[in-house]
Amino acid sequence: MKKHKPTIAAIANEANVSPATVSRVINHRNLVNESTIQQVEDAMLRLGIAVNEKKKINNEKKVILFSRETGNTTFYDQICKGILKSTQANGYHLIVNYDSINRGNIGDFIMLLKRANVSGLILSSFLSEDLLDALNAVVPIVQCCEFNENSSIPYVSIDDYNASRQATRYLITSGRNKIAFINGPQNQHYAKERLRGFLDTIYEDGISIPSSWIAHVPSIDYNLAYTIICQILNSDIRPNAFFAVSDILAAAAINACNRFHLRVPEDVMVMGFDNVDICTMIRPSITTVSQPKFQLGYTASEILIDLLHNSNTNARNLLLSTELIIRESATSLGNEIASPTSKT
Repeated sequence: MKKHKPTIAAIANEANVSPATVSRVINHRNLVNESTIQQVEDAMLRLGIAVNEKKKINNEKKVILFSRETGNTTFYDQICKGILKSTQANGYHLIVNYDSINRGNIGDFIMLLKRANVSGLILSSFLSEDLLDALNAVVPIVQCCEFNENSSIPYVSIDDYNASRQATRYLITSGRNKIAFINGPQNQHYAKERLRGFLDTIYEDGISIPSSWIAHVPSIDYNLAYTIICQILNSDIRPNAFFAVSDILAAAAINACNRFHLRVPEDVMVMGFDNVDICTMIRPSITTVSQPKFQLGYTASEILIDLLHNSNTNARNLLLSTELIIRESATSLGNEIASPTSKT
């Protein structure tokens, strides 16, 4: 094509397709079906843009990039395993990126996508609509775990709100009416939804708690959480339960209780979230909400590969089921219960 050409938006308008589709025809035509390529190229010719009729054949193995969060390593490792299983089965290479994407570095990240000839992107972090659109103009995207529900980009996640309600309800029916909530970063979708589920449930039962008992940890960090929880326990009025949005934060709650000579679960029950390996490594073992981590990654990859093979596929949004796993930290039985109590 000539260097001086109409904008992608003008081509998209002429071809009656999205700018992202035009970008893929120009940069990654192997991702677009022949009828769409022809539709875009016809529009380009009408706009006076010469199209090279010699089709480039790309026999290289295609690449999918997974941009993962750096915290809560065990959780994202399982998601990565699910993605890898899918990419290997479908003949794709997998690249994993550990850098957080933001307004300051999105230009560099887009350059990485182009230089690595990435075919599709799986995101595990929350991004604003404009940043998602900027990335989607380069490659197809699927959001995994964290997602922006205001965007049209497909996502695979869980119902954080109802999972949180179920966990909170379990603590209340276990006789706990002074529950502290240890949350993650406030800007994350999961943190907002799990807090909303917790508050709605305790308010339904007429339970009120001090504002200091709702703590936001800037990242899923054990040491930060331990310090914050010790501050909550270092008062005359103490919680009789902790609900943490991560098993790592729940482990910090258990060890903080030990420091104050409080028995778990007799004096203080502890509820976690995720069901990662640490749940059974620590004593007492952690009662938790189990996420289908492997399935989240595998499903996100399968949806993305479907998009790569057919750009006209309608976006699918999926919320997978969770399970409440009762263990020693929140049961009067003192023994781990192997089977989940229920699903959401």
